[in-house]
Amino acid sequence: MWVMRQFVLFFISALGVCLSTLSFAEIVEVKIHKNIIATAEYVKGDPDKPAVILLHGFLQTHHFQTVNRLGAYLADEGYTVLSPTLTLGVSKRRKSLSCEAIHLHSMDDDQKEIKFWVSWLTQRAHTGVVLIGHSYGSLQLLIYAANNNDPAVIKVIATSLVDIEHTIGSDVNKHQVDSAKKMLEQNIDELKSYRINYCNKYMAPPSVFLSYAIWNKEKVVELLMATSTPVHIIMGSKDNRVSQNWLALLKEANANVLMVEGAGHFFDAEYEFDLVDSVMASIINAGF
Repeated sequence: MWVMRQFVLFFISALGVCLSTLSFAEIVEVKIHKNIIATAEYVKGDPDKPAVILLHGFLQTHHFQTVNRLGAYLADEGYTVLSPTLTLGVSKRRKSLSCEAIHLHSMDDDQKEIKFWVSWLTQRAHTGVVLIGHSYGSLQLLIYAANNNDPAVIKVIATSLVDIEHTIGSDVNKHQVDSAKKMLEQNIDELKSYRINYCNKYMAPPSVFLSYAIWNKEKVVELLMATSTPVHIIMGSKDNRVSQNWLALLKEANANVLMVEGAGHFFDAEYEFDLVDSVMASIINAGF
């Protein structure tokens, strides 16, 4: 029976994703800065339901499997889904950006793009906006919610909320941050190789590096404490990209944290259904 259930779920999953990639999705292209064109996949749903913005992880695109699958399920349930790809300074970016590429985009640039897409949706008279991120995308949406207090945003759902210090260690991150700050004090903003997130060689000037690297555990807790927007965090119990005390710190910030037993950072295999169920329940609990 269990094997049959898994087969049926897999078949439905594959069918749903295939359907979502057919004629229902519209590709939106908008010039946002000079010659930079931002893109997003848009599926219009029931106007009585909130619209959803799905944001990918660090250097990825909206095609990344975790957000792509989740978007397909939400669209099938009648939700309006907008899945942008952050440009990272690349017009019509379709591929993930490598760690070794020259990174001149900053967190501030990303925040401006998030703000643009929220505004783009609200101008189309949707009933509230739910922000759903994965990994570093969850952090970026938390930053947006805390700094903007946007009345259009009714909830943030942060899946696999990233712990940027875990992979490289808090001491290494602090040393890099201190070094980058010292360079800026000396008016040096030249390219340098850093370690950040899963990147062992992240090529960026110190100002760009700092915009992403300063978001350590303490600052994430401060974000959660500062935002008035309801936040729901969904984590996998086998997520190896966060430290052991990460969940305890999040709960100390009075965050609503749900643990999915057995799931990893990407909620792949059968755990994609647990992620979908958890996200759907969170949206419904927001009043829809």
